[in-house]
Amino acid sequence: MAMVVESVVSRHKPWLQWHGVGTDISFNAINHAQQAIYPEAAMASIPEVFRDCYMEYKLGDRRRVTDSIRARTHFFHSNLLHVDSAPFADFNVIFCQNVLIYFGRERQRWIIDQLVERLRIGGLLVLGAGEDVSWMNPRVRRLQWPGVCAYTKTGG
Repeated sequence: MAMVVESVVSRHKPWLQWHGVGTDISFNAINHAQQAIYPEAAMASIPEVFRDCYMEYKLGDRRRVTDSIRARTHFFHSNLLHVDSAPFADFNVIFCQNVLIYFGRERQRWIIDQLVERLRIGGLLVLGAGEDVSWMNPRVRRLQWPGVCAYTKTGG
């Protein structure tokens, strides 16, 4: 995601400063993300233009995300059950994918409400395709994009 954001921002708004925050409950996943080193086999899922611009060779057959992308991305251990006390807020975009399925419906809705609290007005919340929990919140509007479960925050 960081490579896509950097590609678009550098072409259309090169003066814009952006930063990405990633969270996970797994310390191992956070450590892996912070290292940003991937085997060559993982490169097949990354478009060639992004591999060429944002991946450099390290340690033989492995590649590392470039310093410019790593400087803009930060990874932290976090538990969605405690999202209400997380110090993060005022996001333009939040992706919450492939995690809500592990919670009951009421907890899912509570988590999504907490994520909306952390969005700026006009911000975008993107849920995993299978994580549409028939949730409604008066401060968001569902966007009509085929195959995408996304909401924009309309009020505070």
